[in-house]
Parts: sequence; structure tokens; C-alpha cells
Amino acid sequence: MRAPLRVVLLLLLCVSTNARASSSDDDRARLVRAFQNALATHERGDASDALREYEAILADASARPHLSAKAEAILRTNAGGILYQRGNVDASRAHFKRATELDPSHAEARVNLANLLSEDVGSHEDALTHAREAVRLRPDHAKSHHLLGNVLQHLGQDIEAALRFKTAETLAAGDAAANAPAGIFQIRATEVGETKPWISPDGRELTVRTISVTPPVFRVEGFVTEREREAVIRKAAPEMRESRTVADGGKAGPTRRRKSETAWLVTHGDDALEALSTRATALLNLSADVAAAEERVQVLRYEKGGYFDVHHESTAFLRRFATVLYYLSGPGEGNGGHTAFPLGPHGEGTGEGTVVATAGNVTAACEGGVRAAPVPGDAIFFYNFGVNGRVDANAMHAACEVTGGTKWAANHWFNLAERRRRSPPPPPRDELR
Repeated sequence: MRAPLRVVLLLLLCVSTNARASSSDDDRARLVRAFQNALATHERGDASDALREYEAILADASARPHLSAKAEAILRTNAGGILYQRGNVDASRAHFKRATELDPSHAEARVNLANLLSEDVGSHEDALTHAREAVRLRPDHAKSHHLLGNVLQHLGQDIEAALRFKTAETLAAGDAAANAPAGIFQIRATEVGETKPWISPDGRELTVRTISVTPPVFRVEGFVTEREREAVIRKAAPEMRESRTVADGGKAGPTRRRKSETAWLVTHGDDALEALSTRATALLNLSADVAAAEERVQVLRYEKGGYFDVHHESTAFLRRFATVLYYLSGPGEGNGGHTAFPLGPHGEGTGEGTVVATAGNVTAACEGGVRAAPVPGDAIFFYNFGVNGRVDANAMHAACEVTGGTKWAANHWFNLAERRRRSPPPPPRDELR
């Protein structure tokens, strides 16, 4: 599971007592401004400019005497996070590694490095070392426990992995920040079958159709072009691996709950994926911070017999605000592969909807409620949070069994940004000499 890497917004600067007073003061003041401007730029969601500003500070020889190890570690962690989101694994790895060397207590750098080593490099043992240290440094940090669970899962240590996942969920569930901000924009669903015209950023006239009111689920026909579908499948095909999840009963890994293959693709630098990202962001009318918190696109392949039992996209520690599901190819009419919302279309589904949803019975879930057919080129989208800001339990859904052919689809998740101070603080007085 890949989530956007967290940005660290702190400011710790120190100066050398050996520098000449006047030039030292000027250089220090310039560095403070540059550091604050870079953090503010990143906060606004302008990752490209923020990266340029971070790298300019790191490359500035006059800043070196005034940059504490902690401050440089923060710069490198933030720069590495942007580079990682863009798929530059080598450069981001170098930044994260250097950050942990500069400041061994920098838990966020260890989390990011462990995630990269496990998910992108396959160095699970090395990742385990950093993940365990991150948990030691922040024992009450839900995402650190969840990351450790992921690494343990890769190593086949299923029992401890399940315990770490449960710990992460328990910690996060007690945090009020697990809710969505009040007033965040959502398209309202008022009547099944209602249609609204929408002009995409590339000028195409598309139609948004309501297929469920509770939970609100919408379909957009022809959202993904044929060229885009072919490009995404072509890029994902060599990267496909068996899908994993946390199963009922505490066993982590490939299980009876899910039968499919998965690949994760970076949007940045890929024409098709960047176009889809721009289009989805415009469709959902996302704020800059939510748009910037998109995950890598999860491409899925379901062969005959493939499915995914009833599940929810969002958790207390992974706040997926909205899901856009692209249907890329197959499996063909009459071959199943629908996306089922057992509690739709009005929050009731069949009379046994709640039982079906909580039991994780994919067969029963696909017999009632709302079923979205996997029409190639179409997209459906839905919200994992209600307008009240809380996780919407009605958004539970399932990928129905493919009875013939092959189904290709892709999930695009847009997450709520982590709560953090909006304005970077000035450097503590005792850090300046």
C-alpha cells in the first residue's frame, strides 16, 4: 500500500561562531527567509517550486555554515518526498538515507526510507530496521505501526504484521484528525439516474450520471480515452504482482478475500496518467492539498475467477477522501467483474445489506444493492467520507467475480492531507548564535 509521504514543516537553524558577525548575520537572515519560503511553497501544494527551493538551499555554499544537521535532514526529507512522488527512487533514497545519517532521531525520514526500501527496492530486511526504529521513536504514531506491518507482511511474519495493523487502526481511531475538514466540497447525489453535463479539461463534453444516492456513486462514460487505456495497461503489465491485503482472522498477505494482481504507477512524467490525474482533479473539484495528496495509481488485473470481497477504501490512518475507478479493458459483457455497493442505492440495498457488508461475502454482496458494469473507458467515482466529515460506512463495496475473460481496472485515490501547522514557525532563538 503506497501513500503520499508526509512533509515535515519545522525550522531549526544554527550558525557557526567562527563566521564574521556581519556577513554571518546577513547569510543567516537570508537562509531563514529561504527556508520559510520553501516550506510555505510546499504547504501551498506547489511541489515543483518547493523542490527547486529546497535544492537551492542545499546547494548554497554560503548556507552550509548556518544549517544545522536537523535542518538539513528536514530539507532532505521534504525534497526526497517530492522526488519519490515523481518516481525518482534513486534520488529520493539518497536524500532519505542522508537525512537519517544527519539526524538519527528523525522518525519521518526513517518511515520514508523504510517504505521506499520495502516497496520499491525489495530490501525488506533493511526496511525492517528503519521501520522498527521509527516505531521506537514514535510509539504512538499510527502510520509508523502500519508501515511496520507492511514490511513484516512482505517478510512473511503474518502474526506480528496483523498486530501492527490493529495497533495502527486503534491509535488513529482515537485521533479527531481522522475526520474530513468541515465543508470540503462533494458532488451531491439527489436521484438515481440524474445526469449533469461536464466539460473535461481537454474540452470533451461528458456526462456525470448518478447511480447511487447513499452512498453517492457516479459514472462518467468515456472518461478514459482508448489511447490512455492502452498506455496504462502497457506500462503496468510487466509490473503486476499478486495483490495483498489484511485478511479476516489476523493473517496478512495473499488470502481468500482477494484474487487479483496489482501494479502501482507514478503519475508524474507519464502523459496518460498525468492527463487522468488532471481530469479527475477537475471532476472532483479538489482543493490543492487534496489534489497534491494523490496516491500512485493502482492498476488491477482480474483473470477468470478473480474478485475482491467487501471492503472500505479509507481507514483512520489512511484517509482516502475520494476514489476514482477507471475501467480499462474487459472482461466483456456477461463475464461479471462488476463493482458492487451492497448498501446502495439508498443506504439499504437488500434487506440484509448490513449483514452482507460486514460479513465480507462477495457473492451475496454482488446480488443486491448497486452494481456498476465494468465498461471499458468509463469511470465511476465515490466518496469515502460523508458530508459530515466522518468515514461513510455505506461506501463499502466489492469487486465481483470475473466469470470469463480478463478485467483491467485502476484505482486513483485522493487523500486528505495530514493536519499540520499552516505557517512554519520562526527558528527558536536559542538555535541562533
